[in-house]
This record gives sequence, C-alpha cells and structure tokens, in this order.
Amino acid sequence: MRVSDRNQRITIQHKTATVTSGQETVNWMTSTTGPLWASVRWLRGRELEAMRQRWAKADFVIVLAFGDVQSVTINPYDRISWGSRTLEIDGGEDITGQRVFFNIYAHEIT
Repeated sequence: MRVSDRNQRITIQHKTATVTSGQETVNWMTSTTGPLWASVRWLRGRELEAMRQRWAKADFVIVLAFGDVQSVTINPYDRISWGSRTLEIDGGEDITGQRVFFNIYAHEIT
C-alpha cells in the first residue's frame, strides 16, 4: 500500500456510558486526535470469506498508518465515522508485523 492510497478521512468515536437510576446512557465522543487519513474499502470475494472466518460481520477494511494508530487509543467498543456512514469495529491487526500499516475490520451500523 502506498501513502497516496490513504485518501479518506475517518474519525474515531469513543463510547462513554453513564448509569443514572439504573438506566445506562451511551454517548459517543470524537477522538481528540481529529480526523485521520485512511484507506477504506469493502471486502469482496475470497478476502471477505477469509475475514468472515475471524470476524463474522466484517464488511470493510480500514487501513491506517501505524503512527496514527499509536497516537490514538482504538478498542473494539469504539466506532468509526466515515462520511455519512458509521462503522462498528470488529477487530484489527498488523498483517505484515512490520508496524507500517494497521488494518481495522468493521461493519456498517444501520
């Protein structure tokens, strides 16, 4: 992957929950690191089937530079805002192990 392939702006949103009188209220706070450059694409064909064996709902792969991943905390309870779409994070990995790019697998919240 080339740096120029990361041509989409995404925002990480962190889940915060408060409990008042036994009722949980969920709020989403935008990461303070601001929008990040990423490559966002739909999984298809064999790649989709391979990812579905690990993450049953994964429809998208979001590729970030490893430096961006280190500057923001991302966990499975977070979600990604991409344009008008909201993606729920299923998992992530550094495929090459070289700490250059980090793949996040996600599905769209409808």
